[in-house]
Amino acid sequence: MATPPANGKALLPAAPPPAAPAHFEPPPPVQMPRRAPQLIDPPLPQLGDTAARQESNPLLWAAWIGSALTVVAAVALLWAYRAEVVAVWPPAARLFLALGADLGG
Repeated sequence: MATPPANGKALLPAAPPPAAPAHFEPPPPVQMPRRAPQLIDPPLPQLGDTAARQESNPLLWAAWIGSALTVVAAVALLWAYRAEVVAVWPPAARLFLALGADLGG
């Protein structure tokens, strides 16, 4: 086991004193370009404002109907193949049992 020296001095040599910091001049300020004035958008129309109504887009309606049919078809397929779903992912049995499904196949 090592013991400290009797005189109390450290065994490591003293570190050299830190060097005086060099004279540092900050960089000159940079002129930022001014931004051109921006136009302010008009306020949004209030709910129920008849002037704000837009014509319905048939493609938008088709997209909504297609999305709804996709969700309904996915739920129907999960229900129809619930035994296979539970075989692949056993925690799904809790959901089907909570919905009152028979998991017998």
